[in-house]
Order: sequence, then C-alpha cells, then structure tokens
Amino acid sequence: MPYSTEPGAIAFKVREKFTSRPIRRSSGCSVYQRLLMRAVTVVLFLSALYTLNSYFTNSTYDVSPGQYTKTFHHFVFQEKSTLDRSSRNSHKRENLESFVQGAVKHSNLNTESFVFTISENSWDVIKIIPVQDNVHVYLRDTTSDVCAHAQALKRLKDIRLYKYFVLINDGVYGPVFTGNASWNAPFIKILEQDRVALVGSTLSCQRAVHVQSYFLMTKFPHIRALISKYDKCCHLKRWSKVIQTCEIGLSQYFLKRGYAIGATSKNVTFHNGDEFFEKGRSCSNPTTEILDIFETVMVKYGGNVFRENLIPHKVVRDLELWNRN
Repeated sequence: MPYSTEPGAIAFKVREKFTSRPIRRSSGCSVYQRLLMRAVTVVLFLSALYTLNSYFTNSTYDVSPGQYTKTFHHFVFQEKSTLDRSSRNSHKRENLESFVQGAVKHSNLNTESFVFTISENSWDVIKIIPVQDNVHVYLRDTTSDVCAHAQALKRLKDIRLYKYFVLINDGVYGPVFTGNASWNAPFIKILEQDRVALVGSTLSCQRAVHVQSYFLMTKFPHIRALISKYDKCCHLKRWSKVIQTCEIGLSQYFLKRGYAIGATSKNVTFHNGDEFFEKGRSCSNPTTEILDIFETVMVKYGGNVFRENLIPHKVVRDLELWNRN
C-alpha cells in the first residue's frame, strides 16, 4: 500500500530478535588466544560506541561521495479546528494542491520521496494527494510544523539514501516556475555553493538573519543538526519561542560555525559578518514586500501575513494569474 491513513501510523518498524543459545567455546583455544579474542571484542565494542556517538552528534559530518542520491520532501498540513476549513483559510488546501500538481504528480519515483503529515481532523485532504509508490501519508496532530518535520525525519529507515531534504508547511504556494528545468533547481544551485548549509525562498533579518522556515532545503551532512534543533521544539508551547529556537536558532547555528545560508528571492547568500542591507534601510518581514514569484518559486501564502492582509496585492494578483494559466 503506497501510504497509510491510520492515525499514528509509523513508517518503519524495527524488530530485534535475541537467542539464549549458549556459545560453545572450543577446548582447543590457548590462554593467549582467549585473551586476544577478548581484546579484539573490547576494541570492536569501543569502535561501535564511537560510531554511534558520531552518528547522533549535534554537529554536521561528512560521508563518502555517492552514498546518497535521493531527495526527501516533507509537507505539513494542519487544520486545528473547523474554523480553519472556512473560506478564510481555504488557501491551505489550494497551497497543498499547488504543490501536488507542480512537484508530486510528475516526480521521479526512484529519486524523489514525499511524506505528508496531515492533522487528524483534516483526513479528507488525502483525496488531493495522489496514490504513488513514492508518496506516504501520516495522520497525526503535532505541536508545530517544525516538530512534525523532526518526527518525519527520525522515522526514515535509511536517512543516508538522501542527498537533499525539503521541508514545507501549508502556508506556501508553489512551485511557481517556467521552463524545462526541475522546479527545485534554483535552490540546489545555491545549496551547492561553497559551505552553504541552508537555502529557502526568503531570508529575514528580524531578530537575527535567518532562512524563513515555511520552506527550506538542506543537504545530508547537515541533517542531524537540523533534527536535533527541531526536535527541541516538540516541547515548546509558545510560538514565539519556537521561532526563536528553531527557525532563527537553526540558521544562527550554522552561521556561527562558518557556514552560509541563502535564498532564491534576490538570489542571495549570507555569511556571518556580512552586511544584510545597505545602510539606512530598515529590517522588515520579506514576505510583506513585493517579490518576484518566479524567482521566489515557493511563495509565502499563509500564516499571519495572510490573515492580516500583509501580502502585497501585486504578489496576490501574480499568483492568481499563474493559477489561471
């Protein structure tokens, strides 16, 4: 079955089997051989501990080239009450459908994987999601989209199969793109620049410079750090704290370690110590500014900026024209 619709479904289960059969020791082994075997066992045990420690470390790490080739996408869709289903919030379903049409339906079944986490009271949106071998759906409620991202990433059976990781929430419309190239090519182009750890649609300088987390993309060497940061947000109840710890905190984590972050909007990369704006320009939420939707690709179309009508009318009109065509 391509996906599961049972509440609390778990993608991968691990079974461990133990045997109580005693190990027979050959009576022909000398004392020297037994000591040598014990020494080898100790070395292997310590090596395993070191490997596990490196695997679950909070920092990034490198792997051999060619070890990973696939792209993992995770989309979080949440309607917390029946009010979210009103026409005032119908854009969420339109956003989901835009992603399905532009990114999922014509995806490569061998190199692209899609997981959708849907809030349990929104089970009917499953009809929007196609039945494909590379698509999985989970019905579960979560405290925040970043927490859902962490949970989905931790459920991956073999995370080393993936080169790129794309994280999206229901407040995004897109992809908006033209031409024959893949829709995510502009993000990959920036991400493959020297020491770029995160790329998104927009960078914000509010509080501190960061990739806005409604859409972001990273590579395998940085995914463990992202999981560690996002996992902490599963225990946070205040949204402002989630933003500070996980959205801003993730970008700052990489910047302080000498990495760069980037965005397709204005095709920008940022290193720690760079000037974000020219002198005299104030810092504001970039999703309230007039942006080129084709340059941005994944356009913010939800959240507070949508509810408070802060998205520029030109951006709204451009999206409407794109949708009609």
